[in-house]
Amino acid sequence: MKDTLEEAEIKERVNDWLAAFSAGDKPFDFSVLDNLYWQDQQFLAFDTLSPQTTRIQGWQSYEEIWKPFMTAIAQWQVKSVGDIQIFTGDNITVSALIFESTAATIANEAVKITAHATLVWQKREGQWRIIHEHISNPVNIAN
Repeated sequence: MKDTLEEAEIKERVNDWLAAFSAGDKPFDFSVLDNLYWQDQQFLAFDTLSPQTTRIQGWQSYEEIWKPFMTAIAQWQVKSVGDIQIFTGDNITVSALIFESTAATIANEAVKITAHATLVWQKREGQWRIIHEHISNPVNIAN
């Protein structure tokens, strides 16, 4: 029963993550990420989509890279493609999904990306937040 409840909670958190990056035509507000990520030096991201680097250590570095980039996006929608896989543990849980991102830059250039996300959730003080994010692309699915 515990696994089912934890899986449901993490699935909801993943959907919150997708929604956070789906600002539509509103300016992206970085504060929507406040309750999704552990915003400390332990946070680690690997990201092939990053405009500057693929390994990002610490929330401050993540914010320094992504905040300016996000201001160049005029519209952004992110949605899951297929199932979200969840592997539960006591204080660490992993979610894996493929997502499709469609965006338009402020120069009105269309961007469409399909990528894989692995999100490692750490439970502290009763709250699940992302401690590690790994985004990679392109996505080729083996049958």
